[in-house]
Amino acid sequence: MPAAAAPCAATAFQQLGPRAVVANPKFDPEKPDKAPPTISIPIGGRSLTEFALEGRYRFGDYGVVAFVDAGTVTEKQTPGFSDLRFGAGIGGRVYTNFGPLRVDVATPIGRRRGEPLVAVYVSIGQAF
Repeated sequence: MPAAAAPCAATAFQQLGPRAVVANPKFDPEKPDKAPPTISIPIGGRSLTEFALEGRYRFGDYGVVAFVDAGTVTEKQTPGFSDLRFGAGIGGRVYTNFGPLRVDVATPIGRRRGEPLVAVYVSIGQAF
């Protein structure tokens, strides 16, 4: 069986954890170089372990952050530290009356095949 390909990099958000190899609906036997015959999709898990470390610096209405995130999702009932994955990044903040406008750019540490090189996350408000 050919090696499974990961979903498109644009859909990499929340892709951590157990995966299943399924038939690729975009596969065309007439054009096998366009899409792989199988894809690997996340199937969820029963336990989650995650942690984050973030350093913030604020100057007036602006701020910068540096962070390291880690986590794993497993099919086991109890959380553990097997296959722990890490990512690191930087971000900018603009503090407004209704909450901070946040832009973060991160990259996986030990990136695996099919994972994007960078991820951009934009949000309004606190993360916690």
